[in-house]
Amino acid sequence: MTQSKSKFPIVPFIVGGILIVGGLGFIAWHRSSSSAATAAASADEAPTPAPAPVKVVRARLAPVETLVDAQGAFVASQGGSARIAPASAGRLSQVFVREGERVQIGQLLALVDSRSAQAAVRSAQAALGAAGADTQSASLGTQVAQSDAQNATAQAQTGLKSAQADRDTSVQSARAALTQALSDTRKASLAANTSDLSNAITQARLGVTVARTDAQSSVQAAQNALAQAQTDYDKTRAGARPQEIAAAQAALESAQATQSRAQIEVTRSQRLYDKGLFARRQLDDAQTALQVATQSTESARAALDLLRAGAVAQDVEAARLRVTAAQNTLSAAKQSGDAKVAQAQAQLSLAQSALRQTAPQRGEDIRASSSRVQAAREALDSAIKSGDAKVAQAQATLRAAQSGALTVASKRADERSKLEAQNAKVADLQSAQVAVSQTEVRSPLNGTVVKRLLNTGENADVTTPVVEIASSSALDFVAQLLPFDAARVAPGQMARVILDGGPTLDARVESIGTVDATTGLQSVRLSVAGTANATSGVVAKVQIVVERRLASVTIPPTALLSRGGKTVVLVAQGGVAHEVEVTVGTKTNAFVEVRKGLKPGDVVITQGGYELEDGAEVQLTQTTK
Repeated sequence: MTQSKSKFPIVPFIVGGILIVGGLGFIAWHRSSSSAATAAASADEAPTPAPAPVKVVRARLAPVETLVDAQGAFVASQGGSARIAPASAGRLSQVFVREGERVQIGQLLALVDSRSAQAAVRSAQAALGAAGADTQSASLGTQVAQSDAQNATAQAQTGLKSAQADRDTSVQSARAALTQALSDTRKASLAANTSDLSNAITQARLGVTVARTDAQSSVQAAQNALAQAQTDYDKTRAGARPQEIAAAQAALESAQATQSRAQIEVTRSQRLYDKGLFARRQLDDAQTALQVATQSTESARAALDLLRAGAVAQDVEAARLRVTAAQNTLSAAKQSGDAKVAQAQAQLSLAQSALRQTAPQRGEDIRASSSRVQAAREALDSAIKSGDAKVAQAQATLRAAQSGALTVASKRADERSKLEAQNAKVADLQSAQVAVSQTEVRSPLNGTVVKRLLNTGENADVTTPVVEIASSSALDFVAQLLPFDAARVAPGQMARVILDGGPTLDARVESIGTVDATTGLQSVRLSVAGTANATSGVVAKVQIVVERRLASVTIPPTALLSRGGKTVVLVAQGGVAHEVEVTVGTKTNAFVEVRKGLKPGDVVITQGGYELEDGAEVQLTQTTK
């Protein structure tokens, strides 16, 4: 029993605890229900949020260039720079230019000590003066000798011409006397030769016969012409015969038939030509044949009309006049023939009279003429011998004068020797002057001094440049690119060189170099248009256009959002923002190229969309076209 008491007294405490816990739970549940109800009531009473204000722009098509940006510097174009060294070695007495200074072609850049070269020039000038004096003296000697030889030769030639003229005059006079004597002898012999007179009589008789024959032929020809003219006159007066009119009528009908066939051929050819079955040349041939046939018809008709009309009064009168002219011609032929016969008979009478007058006295005349011939021959031989002797003497004098030419030749040889010596001195002077000019270092081009390598007082030689000059009119731009970017560049691509604080110059890629082992960069050479504002060594930026697309979808850069590792834009449509994933291409400060996800005209949010969710309501406050 005692154990029982001691065991059960804690039961009331347990029951009380359970009651307390249950009460607390009820109170908590009641409060929770009241709070939920209160919250639900508050939610039902809150207002709907307003659409978010945003700024938008329409996606549009625009030309887009893919650029490779790089930096570089202006350099002289290939062949546009020069490292200039003196042409002769020596100490530089003065260097006139500084780095960055602009120079012109031919401008004096530096001087090498030229005192020894100047001394050589003065010595060469003195030697040339002495050689010139010797040459002048030799030239005067040649001129004197040549003048003397020319005068002597001229006098000898004049004497020779005079001797030849005297000889020719004497010989001509002697020959004339001989000719006269021979003529007198022939006349005397002819007068004494009766057989010659007989021959003359025979020739005169033959002349009479020929004259009569010619007269008869002329008269007969005139009579024939008169008969023909009379026949034509009679025929003209009588008019055309029926046979002739019939033949003309037949010719006209034949011509008309030919014309008709030609017209049919032209019509057929025109039809075939219009259908493309005939060439133009065939149609032209047919038309030409028609023209010829038409002309033939008109000619035949005119001939027939003329025959039918008969001869007019003018034709009859012309035929009568031709008869009168033929009669006059016959009369003239008779008179001319009679005159020629009379003349031949007169010549015959003269020959017969001469034969009768021949006398024995003429034999003495022949002997006297022969004596005169012999004397004339002797005189001719004497004139020839005397004239030849005088000519030979004059020729000897001329040869003696011409021998003076040997003296002239000797003088000329001496003059040439002196002149050659003078020319050698001229060459020496020119060589010395060249040596002086080689001490001058001059600019071979217009440009800028980019390096001054030696200073006044330093020694220079032909292998040691004094200055380096880059042409100002032919500059290239060399850009330094990473190999990855250089792989996208190709010769011929256009580019823009942007000067710091200056203009933007158009350029073109000319060549691509190799990777530099030290810098790891690859050089790209570009030709630049209008480099007046640049000089060699000036640093600038370049944008190379590696790709150009004429129409790409573009939007402002502020429209791009990055969400969940993706690039998206919010497109406003019907007052609701729709999230669209896009693929972008070229990016600049002004625009972003969208290659996928948008189309031209889509309205994209540029401001106010950063905290908007997909499907949020928006209110457009500004639209940029």
